[in-house]
Order: sequence, then C-alpha cells, then structure tokens
Amino acid sequence: LADVRASDTVIAQKFDWLRAHVAKLPAEQAAAFSDSIDAAEAAVASGNYANAIAALDTIGAEASAQAGESLSQQWSASGETHNHAGGIMAGAATLKFSIAYLRDYGR
Repeated sequence: LADVRASDTVIAQKFDWLRAHVAKLPAEQAAAFSDSIDAAEAAVASGNYANAIAALDTIGAEASAQAGESLSQQWSASGETHNHAGGIMAGAATLKFSIAYLRDYGR
C-alpha cells in the first residue's frame, strides 16, 4: 500500500488534526500548544525543517510533562474519558515524521 498524497497535503492535514485536538483543551492550556503549532507551521512554510521539528519536540515534551496532571491520559471505548496527552504526543510525532520525509525526499 502506498500513500500517493503530496507531502504538503499530508502535513497540512496533520497540522489541522493537531490544531483540532488542541482546541478541545481549556483555553489556557491550548494557548501554549497553539503557539508552538504556529511556530512549527511557519517554520515548515519557510523551509526551516529543523525549527519545525524542534517546535514539535516542545509540544510532545510539554504534553508528556502534563500527562496525568493537567492533561488527561486515559482513554475509554465509551468516550467518557479522553487521552489528550497521548493524542497530542502522537500528533506531534507523526507530524515530525512527515516533515522529516519532506526534508529528506521532497514532495
């Protein structure tokens, strides 16, 4: 199975997913994550992939630090609980992968 979408398309979709996930957080928590997402997106747009990846590392580290404290980290099939920390960490990680792919192989 091959993913034939352009890297730019994949990255844009992943940014949208991560923003939507962060938007579910209380405003004070979402703001810091949103600033880092903005920084990563601007870095990608300017071709500065190292800065984009660094901003996403910051997002992942912050989500990990808050996991189980101010960010929930439990999931239930019924939807009663949400693993916000895990979702943010996973979203940042998959976005980093796609940005590194773009950096290394192009579109």
